Amino acid sequence: MKLFVEKPLVDNYDEKSVVYEILTKEGFDLNATVEQTKIGKLEVWKISDSERKVVVTFAKKLTKDQVDSLSLSENDTFVCLDSALDDTTKVNLVRNYNIKVI
Repeated sequence: MKLFVEKPLVDNYDEKSVVYEILTKEGFDLNATVEQTKIGKLEVWKISDSERKVVVTFAKKLTKDQVDSLSLSENDTFVCLDSALDDTTKVNLVRNYNIKVI
């Protein structure tokens, strides 16, 4: 169990493959728009269709300010590594955003 928590993805994982897995698990059509971009210093993947948006990051450490800078709405979902958020940040973010962790 400890190994899964500390290292949820296999070595040398392909970010794009993980993003497409998230896309399908979240119920998006394979024709959804997928783009990789940088917001401030944070590299993110944006998945969107006409109704909603999912933002995915593989950053090793995140702050509340970084997530706030993404300008997410209440219908959007934010996906990140569980280990990227400390407990206090998780609690503060869950109040305002739809957060899912890997």
